[in-house]
Amino acid sequence: MTDFRSARRPAIALAVAIAVVTGITAQRAAMAEPRDGPTERVGPEFREAMHRYAIVDRGDGKVYDLYVDPRTLEVWRSQRRLPDGAIFAIESFAPHADGLREASGHLVRGASENDVHVAVKSTGWGREDVPTSTGLLFGQPTEDGRWRMDGFDPRTGARTPDLDIAECHACHLDRRAEDFILSRGLLDRFARTGAPARITFDCLGREICF
Repeated sequence: MTDFRSARRPAIALAVAIAVVTGITAQRAAMAEPRDGPTERVGPEFREAMHRYAIVDRGDGKVYDLYVDPRTLEVWRSQRRLPDGAIFAIESFAPHADGLREASGHLVRGASENDVHVAVKSTGWGREDVPTSTGLLFGQPTEDGRWRMDGFDPRTGARTPDLDIAECHACHLDRRAEDFILSRGLLDRFARTGAPARITFDCLGREICF
């Protein structure tokens, strides 16, 4: 009589081996696939999807528009914290060619510099998420996560080439008590009034304005 149990053992062993190998291969493939980074969390449609909470006139003639995502704004209003998933963006505009000013005295903006800087907070960021040249992790881990910073061209969504993330980090290092966000005071004002603050700072180049 044929021992069907013995006959099935090699097939079962082969099936188990295939399943194990397939599982390992899938796991490695998943680890190799890049996860979404800061620019993917924002996207070229950020102006419509986010709140512009401040407009900054700089001493070098540039104008900055500051944005925050709706959920972060609501959490800030109710809990005074920046949650997992918080998104901030800054779009910069070149000085007007003729140095014009509005009747209010504020700068007339020139063309967009097509370089939007973003900061995104997440508990999901890990070293495997970090591209080779940009988007480095920043800040100490908290229950709401850590920050990553990046830049992109709003016309195409392409990452800003050769962006010096370390320089971005250097501007934020001394704001640990404010969760590394320089414009929290302006965010707080917007949360209370619903109107973007229009302010002027005599900052130049990469100097901190806020």
